[in-house]
Amino acid sequence: MGSVKVLVVDDAGIMRIVLKDILSRYCKIEKRMIFEAADGKEAVHQFKAQKPDVVLCDISMPDISGIDVVKNIISIDPYAKIIMCTASSDEDDVRECIRAGAKDYIVKPPKPERVTAALHKLLGDAYSGEFDEDEDDDSDKENPVEEIEKSIRNHEEELQRLKAKLVEAKIAQEEREKAEKEQAEREQAEKEQAEREQAEKERMEEEQAKDSDEETGPDEAEAESEKSE
Repeated sequence: MGSVKVLVVDDAGIMRIVLKDILSRYCKIEKRMIFEAADGKEAVHQFKAQKPDVVLCDISMPDISGIDVVKNIISIDPYAKIIMCTASSDEDDVRECIRAGAKDYIVKPPKPERVTAALHKLLGDAYSGEFDEDEDDDSDKENPVEEIEKSIRNHEEELQRLKAKLVEAKIAQEEREKAEKEQAEREQAEKEQAEREQAEKERMEEEQAKDSDEETGPDEAEAESEKSE
């Protein structure tokens, strides 16, 4: 039972939390063996990467529909075991998914006993889990609704922390880029100043040489010429 691997596909985060809770709490699937995807594209990627024994897939998703997810997964593995999660208004889509290769479906909101039955139907002896009705009567355990709400709050708090870290990182990056730009501008200004000073020095040397030639005069030039002869 512990080796059973499940992929949960749903664009609604709360539904993924509910399904994962049912799988771990009632169906006795190890949490480390439960994977999730928030859209169709990620679902296909996760299927290739994790090779799950069962896929629980929503039908209505914004980017790639559940029907297309089924077709894509079946094209990868014709024997893939896919259970569709549907609202009561999706009956036509359910039939299309079954024709595309899905093996079963459950109606939202999912019931633990129905999910367990679907796993038994598809996995047979490979799945030895049983629906634990005592979970509902165990007063020592946290209420499932409260646990889900707590999990959502924890996720929201973590999201806020990540957003704060992102802001800090952006500010640090902007300051670093500003410092690098200012340094580059200083170096360029120093280079241009050095070039101007060098040009001015060369100009002055040329003028001094010209003035020196003019001061020598024609008589001195002639005397120098005769002396050399």
